[in-house]
Amino acid sequence: MKTPHPPQLISTIVMKMMACQFCHICASSPCEWEEFGPDVKEQIKLLYFRQEEDGKEIIIDENGVEVNNNTMRKHSYRFFTRLKHGHLGKGNRMNIPLCVIDEIRKLFPEEKEEDHIGFQEK
Repeated sequence: MKTPHPPQLISTIVMKMMACQFCHICASSPCEWEEFGPDVKEQIKLLYFRQEEDGKEIIIDENGVEVNNNTMRKHSYRFFTRLKHGHLGKGNRMNIPLCVIDEIRKLFPEEKEEDHIGFQEK
């Protein structure tokens, strides 16, 4: 017959499990956005600039050309993938965790939510 675990051991195990930082969206530990997001944001800041034009904030590239949020999202997804997996090569694609997609969409929202096309197999 098995002896039950003492209550203090059980509470220690539960506390350790609760201390693990699991992402509530993708269930990764650590959260992929928390791990790679700061570097993605830093890369964006190095390559693109925000400025005010006619009372509206716009994003421009190093050549002074305005860049829309759709392009910024795509570049952010690419930066994330390269940071996490390295260069995949032409035509090679991978799914991006939902937590990363959500955070990038918050940074660069589309005017209408239905305009997001999502991941498409090649």
